[in-house]
Amino acid sequence: FGGALGWGVYLLCFHLWGNVFAANVVATAVVYFWSVAMARVLKAPSNTYLIPGIIPLLPGGPLYYTMAGLVGGDRALFTKNGTTTMLVTFGMVTGMVAAIIFSSCRRNANANPLRRRRIKNKPQYKKLPLTVQTARGFCVARISLQQEPQAVLVCLYRPANQR
Repeated sequence: FGGALGWGVYLLCFHLWGNVFAANVVATAVVYFWSVAMARVLKAPSNTYLIPGIIPLLPGGPLYYTMAGLVGGDRALFTKNGTTTMLVTFGMVTGMVAAIIFSSCRRNANANPLRRRRIKNKPQYKKLPLTVQTARGFCVARISLQQEPQAVLVCLYRPANQR
């Protein structure tokens, strides 16, 4: 869905403005915000939605003809398609960077570093008296608690030189 969303926004913006660079900036920013929202909803990394969303925006034809002009020595073909390729690529990068900066500024505007939230009824943890004894592969830890006289934890371990 992200690829269709990005391509639809690109076509709409290109139809309205006629500018490849601006259309790619807006389309990539929209795909970025969509991928972040989907990542939060579905609890997955945002790159899972971002990369398939921006792949349709990549300039396949102009990139191919740019390389064909470079390899074949056709300077006019290389220049014409290379300009389009660079505009689209820089438009995608600009859109993504602008969206990242906008979202981080918005997130930081809500968090005031001077104001700390205090948690009411915060539990106070005390250090427990702990005694550890080791002997031939066993570790015995005795913890003195207030409710129980002693709790004993036994764990197996291997010394570092026998691993």
